[in-house]
Amino acid sequence: ADWLSHRKHIPAINALKKSLQSIQNEGIDYHKKKINGFDTEQAEIISTHLIQKITTQFAKHLKHDNSSANQTIDVLQKVFNIENTINE
Repeated sequence: ADWLSHRKHIPAINALKKSLQSIQNEGIDYHKKKINGFDTEQAEIISTHLIQKITTQFAKHLKHDNSSANQTIDVLQKVFNIENTINE
């Protein structure tokens, strides 16, 4: 039952990850045009690592602080313009 209760947070984490990846792609595209010799591969490696760290932190928070999970998901939705369907 514990495992099942944590699964309800997966859509929120996936939506956050997708939003961060969109920001990542925009940032890399922008800097690729602005900086001569910009290392796209390194930028992708570093930013992907950061996205993983950020989403892991949110996943841990949602898993361990179930009482404020819905509030956290509401904040994620507002800050990252994530669809309302993730909270259902």
